[in-house]
Amino acid sequence: SIDHTQGIINLVKPLDRETKDTYFIKIQAADQGMPPLTSMAVLNITISDINDNAPEFVQSIQQTTVPENTEIGTEVMRVLATSQDIGINAEITYSIEHTTTESFLKIHPKTGIISVSEILDYERMQQILCTIIATDGGIPPLSSTAVANITITDINDNAPIFSESSYIISLQEDADINSSILQLTANDVDTGLNGEITYAILPNELYLPFEINGNTGLLMLDHYLDREKVEKYEIDIEARDRGTPSNSQVTRIFIHVADVNDNAPLLSQQMTL
Repeated sequence: SIDHTQGIINLVKPLDRETKDTYFIKIQAADQGMPPLTSMAVLNITISDINDNAPEFVQSIQQTTVPENTEIGTEVMRVLATSQDIGINAEITYSIEHTTTESFLKIHPKTGIISVSEILDYERMQQILCTIIATDGGIPPLSSTAVANITITDINDNAPIFSESSYIISLQEDADINSSILQLTANDVDTGLNGEITYAILPNELYLPFEINGNTGLLMLDHYLDREKVEKYEIDIEARDRGTPSNSQVTRIFIHVADVNDNAPLLSQQMTL
């Protein structure tokens, strides 16, 4: 509004530069003569910005998935925040709030690109959840936050591990066929198919009277033993996961065949009376 006698223009409601930043006002001045004489002027009012709008993220929660072998420096996510202000009040700087997982990621302060800064390991950590901060350049600065949720997926980077590197057992030569000899166990810290293990007896120059359950690792006898023919066996057992490509480990079993009294004495020559 304008004071009709003094010409003072007053503000009658709050301004908002983000809604309207320029006003053109026609002012008319008239004297008291008869007839009155008038003149016109145009007042151009430009609203200057103040830092009254905090940055706003395009997405308040961002999610992505990366494999654990992602190389250091690889971009995994990009965040974007904007401000309705202008000039330095709209210049945005990005940062990551300090947390226990913060060291695994870094963010470019101007572009908002988030990249890997340390080697990832699914077996240690399956998820990185961190807070991203966008801060403008105003005085005082204003800021807002968003959440970055990064899920780490497993790759087949671990081989099965037997509970023992080798085994030594003794087996009676009259052991029954299908009798259990040894329960082998291997563990794989990977998950899914990468952690599923199958067992197998590796080829040998000798005939091996043994078989192994490929799923359980139970070693059994599948043929009669005869210590007088073979008194010891060396068997290599492989544990292999189902990953692509697969990983494996081999353990060796030393089996000593124990004698039983299964042969009658033989005379060296025929005796007659």
